[in-house]
Amino acid sequence: MSVKEIRYNTSTQAEWYLPEDVNPPRGEMIHLLTVFGKSITGLWDDNGFYVAWHPFLKMSEKVREAMKRKQDAYFSK
Repeated sequence: MSVKEIRYNTSTQAEWYLPEDVNPPRGEMIHLLTVFGKSITGLWDDNGFYVAWHPFLKMSEKVREAMKRKQDAYFSK
């Protein structure tokens, strides 16, 4: 698969926030969008390298239980 064929899965339930519209939290891990369009995890800094941010998605108990089952199955092999 070439880079041109890669599709990006997006959702209308999560979106990037511009810091001038929604202040990014300080001292908390968040998703950061760099000036190069790359999504990274880190702490917000006003150094001009980050364009936007968004919080981590919440994990429901149902998802947490499914993750635990998959881990158990994976490590029991």
